[in-house]
Amino acid sequence: MLRYYDASRRGQATFYMILGILALIVMSLFLYQKLSDDESTISKHSFPDFKPAEIYFESCLRLVAHDALVMVGQQGGYIEVPTPLRTRNTSYWYVDEVNVAPFISDIEQEVNNYILEKSWVCSDYTKMKEYGYNMTVFDIKSVTTKVLDKAVSVDITFPVDISMGNSVKRLNDFSFDFNIRLMDMYKVASELVNRATVQTFDRCGEVCENNLDVHISTSQFEGDVLVVGETIEIIDDDTNKPYHLSFAINKPLSDAFDGSNDSLRLAILAPVDADPEFPSFGDMAIKHFNEVIPFENHSVEVFDCGGLKDFFDRKDQFDVAIITGHMHFYIGAQDTGCYNMEEEFNDDFRDWVNSGKVLWINYDCGIDNFVNLMYRRTVLAGLQDSMSDTYSATSEDYTVLANPNHKILTCPHNITQQIANVGHSGMGRISVNPSTDLICGTIDDAKLWTEKLGNGMVVWDTFFMKDNLYANVPVQNDIQTVFGMYAENVLNYLVTSRMEWTVTEGMMPILIEPINGYKMTNNPKFYFDYDSKEEDNESYILQIRFRDNGSLIYEENPVELFYIEGKGFEVSPFTEAIWNTIINLEGDNEFEWQVAAIVNGTYYWSSIDNSDPVSCVGTSCVYTTRNQLMEELSRT
Repeated sequence: MLRYYDASRRGQATFYMILGILALIVMSLFLYQKLSDDESTISKHSFPDFKPAEIYFESCLRLVAHDALVMVGQQGGYIEVPTPLRTRNTSYWYVDEVNVAPFISDIEQEVNNYILEKSWVCSDYTKMKEYGYNMTVFDIKSVTTKVLDKAVSVDITFPVDISMGNSVKRLNDFSFDFNIRLMDMYKVASELVNRATVQTFDRCGEVCENNLDVHISTSQFEGDVLVVGETIEIIDDDTNKPYHLSFAINKPLSDAFDGSNDSLRLAILAPVDADPEFPSFGDMAIKHFNEVIPFENHSVEVFDCGGLKDFFDRKDQFDVAIITGHMHFYIGAQDTGCYNMEEEFNDDFRDWVNSGKVLWINYDCGIDNFVNLMYRRTVLAGLQDSMSDTYSATSEDYTVLANPNHKILTCPHNITQQIANVGHSGMGRISVNPSTDLICGTIDDAKLWTEKLGNGMVVWDTFFMKDNLYANVPVQNDIQTVFGMYAENVLNYLVTSRMEWTVTEGMMPILIEPINGYKMTNNPKFYFDYDSKEEDNESYILQIRFRDNGSLIYEENPVELFYIEGKGFEVSPFTEAIWNTIINLEGDNEFEWQVAAIVNGTYYWSSIDNSDPVSCVGTSCVYTTRNQLMEELSRT
């Protein structure tokens, strides 16, 4: 049996608030009565004007009903929140993996009970006696609250006799309509709670951008997501005021990695076994991540980014990866951390993301400036001084937010202002592609941005946490001060993005030839296969890029296909002369190619494979500049 908390203090405050408002009403009614006296003294003596007393009583009941509606909004549909559901000044709608949201009928009954309990405040007519009115208030008979489609109605049967002299008037039924769209709010809130049953619950997903004009904001507090919905209440005099529906969802971010068969698996790559006296970015990041997702009980593994073979031996087991800890420093030496991982794994990382995984990289673009210093300095303080001087000489205003509404900055924590002044390690400049989703910084000086790669996505940032190395760097802020919130935002984004881009088996084209360093001959042909059953609105894109710089050599959209039995789909994009020109431009450099199947507007990218072109020989190589090549390609 649920026990209820004592709401007497809240009731007393409400009582005094209502009395105060009623005092204002009485003053207004006095002025109204005075004006009526001036206009018709005979009418007053012949027919007592009960209107002031009626307005007084009706206004009191309306205030009580409105207070009930405000309170059920603030407390998640309850006037008295059941003890097991009470949290953060409101109530749980989802807890212990169970939807416990109240029904609309429950909310209506809560409002009814409040009015039944608090309507006695309207029996106090002391002020009305001063103007010659007497009131006999009987027991309230009934209260009926209805949450309608776009409003809330309250009907009250409450007999009261108003008398003045020998005249008596009976009031019995009162009806009030409130322009509060509680039903719309309830629909949106219910959809959000239903989504909480999904393991990778998105705290700021489509439901927050609904077509019912209900604004939804969420905030994460440890394991609870506090939800606040807002609409506009229209008052009788056409003024507007916000109306809120608040409740909580017990859904830790760690639930996405709970270790079950359906959970995601997270890999964290950072320098490990560091000297505890001189912690690195990676050390502190691991500490913070462990607070958000306790590693011991969840599908999280930490790998030493100085030796990635263990990770890549099992890479298909992981859905999300975080590379953090640009370099691991200690006195007198340099230990390569995640900034300079083995080049042999570059292709593996790209193909891993391309297959539908998501990756977050703390990317330090300026750390090379300090590599030589590390060998020259054996005293940490001296190194810190040198870093401080260098940073001061190159530091600029890093407060530009290109997309202040991006989910990484706002959901589930709004950290727009905190992150605007965060220090970053960019002694040089990073330019990103204009099509990149730039979140913080500018195109020519990016701080935080995302990039789609095939079926997956990469989040890049250049922020750092102050550790012993950066202790003297003159920045007002650093990522450590907001890292807990920042990490939760990024993780939420990675987790929900992973589910958004999860590729159904069989949807990705399979490259057949050329693959794995295959030696291409003149007039090359490309082969791929595709075994999806989704054949409606199906088309294909072929992309070929230079491997060294990623620049696009060729794109065919849509691909003209020829199916070769036992071989697959064949594409012949080049003439022999153009092909020889391409490989002559870049010498013996490799190229890479990829195919995307487009099904109902969705792109499903194949793996990225690389090939080794045969060097151009003889008179076939007739073009020597890239401009000439592009002109020839445009003509063909």
